[in-house]
Amino acid sequence: MTETMTNPFAGLKRKRLPGMHMITAIEGRAPLENALSAFFFMMLHDSYPHTCLIKQAEAEAAAATDEVIRNSGSPEGMFLGSVLGGIANSNLVFEEWSYLSDQDAASILIITGTAIEQTQRWICQGVENPLMIPLGPLVARPEWAAAYFDAPGNRQSSRQESIDYVERLRTEIDLWG
Repeated sequence: MTETMTNPFAGLKRKRLPGMHMITAIEGRAPLENALSAFFFMMLHDSYPHTCLIKQAEAEAAAATDEVIRNSGSPEGMFLGSVLGGIANSNLVFEEWSYLSDQDAASILIITGTAIEQTQRWICQGVENPLMIPLGPLVARPEWAAAYFDAPGNRQSSRQESIDYVERLRTEIDLWG
């Protein structure tokens, strides 16, 4: 990026943590909701309605990327220039996340909260298994959940319609496989 690029966030006060690499976020003890929200915002930035704080900075970053690609001289250099330009652009979006108004951030925070809650429910109901590492599962399904959700006749009748529906959809997908 160019030396003359202006800071699109000058004078603004952070409202939340900026986006960052997920390993840095977990090691730094960033709240999961904030880390995922920043990631979702970065992925959806171009189609997410918000007051964009980085239009000028994006234009300057794109121009700098184009210059790097033009001056690279080889296919490998062109690819590297493109990757570096993409990284610079996503860093701006990650930074923008921390300055968005609460109103602009609300929908992403709702999406993230729902995703976290639903993941916990899936694990609890035994529909999804926790990720496994050599030491064992990263999280554990509570013992009470297995006893409650898997017991014959316990909530099964209220879930059976949904179970049948999902199973029918799975067979349709396998047919097209």
